[in-house]
Amino acid sequence: LAFARGAPVDSDAAWITRVEAADSQLAEEAATHRDLVVVPLLDTYRAVPEKVLQFYLWAAGTRAKFALKTDDDCFVDMGRVVGGLAARKLYGRPKV
Repeated sequence: LAFARGAPVDSDAAWITRVEAADSQLAEEAATHRDLVVVPLLDTYRAVPEKVLQFYLWAAGTRAKFALKTDDDCFVDMGRVVGGLAARKLYGRPKV
């Protein structure tokens, strides 16, 4: 499981302070769990296609069997995802 995020956009000082605090926590998370991919682009709605592409390019270079893109305002029922993959017998198939 890995998480992708872009760099902050806003120039408001208070916002930058909050983002820097979050970045510090995320850096700790990434060092501990190695599950965070930070892509070098501004985190804006217009940049979503590039962020997704960068995430999948990163995923293609890993040993991951599957990659799933979601967003922070979505809920993924992982039981259904894993069950669906198992029902379709996708485990063990080569990467496409």
